[in-house]
Amino acid sequence: LTEMSTQFQLPLKSSKLIGVDDLHNSEIVKKIRKDLDAVCEAINVELSLGRWIWKSGRVRQDRTIPWNIECINTATDNLQWTKDTPEIVAISPGLYEVSMGFFSDKDPNIQVLVNGEPAFIFHGSTNVSQSVHHNHTRQHYNYGGETQSVNALRPSRKQGVLRRCKHSAGNVTGWTLCEYVALPSRARIAVLYDGPSDVQGFLTLRKL
Repeated sequence: LTEMSTQFQLPLKSSKLIGVDDLHNSEIVKKIRKDLDAVCEAINVELSLGRWIWKSGRVRQDRTIPWNIECINTATDNLQWTKDTPEIVAISPGLYEVSMGFFSDKDPNIQVLVNGEPAFIFHGSTNVSQSVHHNHTRQHYNYGGETQSVNALRPSRKQGVLRRCKHSAGNVTGWTLCEYVALPSRARIAVLYDGPSDVQGFLTLRKL
């Protein structure tokens, strides 16, 4: 360092270097730290998510999907799951983004359950007319060995998408959805599946 300072005619004097304590107390450093903390907090919020994979194609007796693999979970203290079980527990209340997809040759019928009760009911390629023509059609679901009836909500009106079910490369497209739910504390999220057995799928939960 001495040789370099001599070469560039920059005298190196330890007495004039900024000390570590002075650096910590610098107002500029404090501002930088504050800005970095705000950025990190915003990133943590955006990255608070978990994703689970269903590879077996097998459902439980009550038609719930047992998620086989947790491929990512950046909030293990909030999003809790046990291997090959159907429920993900969201400890913190608030708004969540729920997205999922199922890859098969036909669109399935899906129910998203919150604490054992349907929050969303999505019909695939069959049994769609009844729910479209009636705002509060009586539907039945089976969960935990008990058959119960609920008021089905009117399906969301989304832009239609035509997907190619038969492709030379296999099931390259899938049935997907993205919805938002306001969950209570310690909410239990599960998915009922009724469709082709040759299927794989995923579920993603993201805290907003």
